[in-house]
Amino acid sequence: MTEELESSPLCDTCMTLEGVHEERLNQDKKWGLQDHDDGYWLAILTEELGEVATEIQNKDKQRLREELYQVAAVAVAWIEALDRKELERMKGLN
Repeated sequence: MTEELESSPLCDTCMTLEGVHEERLNQDKKWGLQDHDDGYWLAILTEELGEVATEIQNKDKQRLREELYQVAAVAVAWIEALDRKELERMKGLN
């Protein structure tokens, strides 16, 4: 059973999401808690996507993988910021 799980798509997803989580921790350590407006988040995400495009051009699969983790982590950070803002809004209604 363990061998089947280790090679399953679910396990691959879990391992990938762990990498995204690690990148989120790195971002928080480097930048602290970030609460930007949506336009600024879009600019950050677009900049990261530009780095993905660069690594595709460079044909550097390892750097491409690292940049994709950063894209995913920025998207998660944006969602977290949206959730914090919504929570604050809901608290204000009470």
